[in-house]
Amino acid sequence: MDHPSIVKFYQVIYDNMYINIVMELVKGIPLSDYVIENGRIDEKTSKVILFDIMCAVKYYQENNIVHRDLKMDNIMICNSSSEDIRDYQVKVIDFGMSKLK
Repeated sequence: MDHPSIVKFYQVIYDNMYINIVMELVKGIPLSDYVIENGRIDEKTSKVILFDIMCAVKYYQENNIVHRDLKMDNIMICNSSSEDIRDYQVKVIDFGMSKLK
């Protein structure tokens, strides 16, 4: 999958004991922690976050993938040099429970 609001998956490396998954490094905090740290989220910020989440959901649904574990802990608010949430990147992560339709 190649979408700005979905964590990138690069490759799988197999060895005799492990299956290693190489993914994009996402620096930031889970949405649940963001809410705890900042309190109530205003409507403008909620719109920005929900728009990015829904674009990601639409993208992986169109690619016949079901996340099956979408929750606040699996949505990352990535760091930005700006204090404005609209400049932050939202990333959906943790596709461990996902399934092809």
